[in-house]
Amino acid sequence: MKQWGKYEIVGSPDNADLIVELSYYVENDGTRVWSATNSYTGTTQVFSRQLFDPQLTMKIYDAKSKNAL
Repeated sequence: MKQWGKYEIVGSPDNADLIVELSYYVENDGTRVWSATNSYTGTTQVFSRQLFDPQLTMKIYDAKSKNAL
């Protein structure tokens, strides 16, 4: 953002007009298990997969009022 030349990074939220908050987390939704049966051979296969949902969020706040924009 600094290289864009439109914003200046300051050392304290008290000196800012906007506060940009970046966060990253991975949500673990457990494991999904399912099966499929081959009707021709009569065999059943069981599958499982862990469900992860990575989240990158950006929130922008007004520095004076602390309200999200």
